[in-house]
Amino acid sequence: MATALELDDRRLDGFEVPGDPVNAWKRVTRRLSSFLRPKSAESTIRPEDVDLSDLLSAGVQIPVEGVDATNLRDSFLNSRGKHVQHLAIDIGSPKGTPVLAATDGQVVQIRREKRGGNSLYQKDASGKYMLYYCHLSRYVKTVRPGDKVKKGDVIAYVGATGHVIGGAHLHFSITRLPEDDDNFKAGVAINPYLLFLASVP
Repeated sequence: MATALELDDRRLDGFEVPGDPVNAWKRVTRRLSSFLRPKSAESTIRPEDVDLSDLLSAGVQIPVEGVDATNLRDSFLNSRGKHVQHLAIDIGSPKGTPVLAATDGQVVQIRREKRGGNSLYQKDASGKYMLYYCHLSRYVKTVRPGDKVKKGDVIAYVGATGHVIGGAHLHFSITRLPEDDDNFKAGVAINPYLLFLASVP
């Protein structure tokens, strides 16, 4: 069966990716820097060193209930002012729409931030990737740091808390962390939009 990467080469700027989707993904990510971007000058990982097979095997899902890939726009690298990179995807949805765990893993932190508003951090099952969900209206009351979550579990609800551009939405990012280090700034951001396309049957 053809993958979304094979079927929609228009979305991948004309690159053809035949064969095994994991190996094809590796080849394409080495050629298109917009898939992966160092978080800052502190990054200790190079984009070409990131192996996305864990995330592709896990089938990362769109983390907002009722949204499918055809409703998404690629907002990775959109301008957010001078020297600010938008290393995430914004998924518009009405306030109160359930936010779902994008993959299996563990909730690491729940907190209120100036820019992100109500935010939730989750590691994937491999512990290599940090998923960040923000601008939440509220969290599920039973979800706590340290809790294991399964892909599709409701963990929070879409909102417009913090510094929001536009209406209610989920700001969602994925960062490949350095080995044995949870420092975001030393990691590499991955474009979730392209992972979602890769997961379409």
